[in-house]
Amino acid sequence: DLVAWLRHSGMMDETGYLELSDGKDAFFPDHKMQISLNQRDIRQLQLAKGAIAAGIVMLCQRAGIRVEEITRIHLAGGFGSFIRADSAIDIGLLPACFTGKVSTAGNTSLRGALQVISCFKAIDQCIKITHDAKVVDLAAETGFQSVFAECMLFPEEFVTVLP
Repeated sequence: DLVAWLRHSGMMDETGYLELSDGKDAFFPDHKMQISLNQRDIRQLQLAKGAIAAGIVMLCQRAGIRVEEITRIHLAGGFGSFIRADSAIDIGLLPACFTGKVSTAGNTSLRGALQVISCFKAIDQCIKITHDAKVVDLAAETGFQSVFAECMLFPEEFVTVLP
C-alpha cells in the first residue's frame, strides 16, 4: 500500500527510485512510530513482485492461455489475506486485467488440513491432486529472466485512484 502511494505521489519512479527531498535515506509514513521504508526495502519488494508477476505470465504461456482469460483470482495465506488488490495491481504485482477479479481466500492451508482430518473423501481428493500436479521450474523456462527483469519495474500508469 505504501509503495503504491509513493508511486501515486511521485516520490518514487517506475524504476523504484525513492526521491526523498529532506536528504534522509528512508521514508517515515508515521513519525510517531519508528516504521520506515528505504531503498533496500523497495528493491526487495521489486524482486518478490518481479518473481510473482513473471510467474503469472510464464505459467499462462505454458498453459497456452492469455493472462486476460483468467476470470477469478483467489489470494490465500497470510500474504494474500492482507494485501489490497488495488495496490497489488498498481505496483504491478498483479496484472491490471485482474481488476475486479481478486478475492481473498483466507488460511487455506488450515482449512484444507481440517477437511483432511474430518473427511476421508478429502484425503482421496488430495491424493488425486498430487498425482495430477506438475512441477514447473520457472527459472529454467525459456524467456523467464527477461520477463522477470521487465516485471521488476513499476507500471507507469495507475489502475486505481488513491485518496
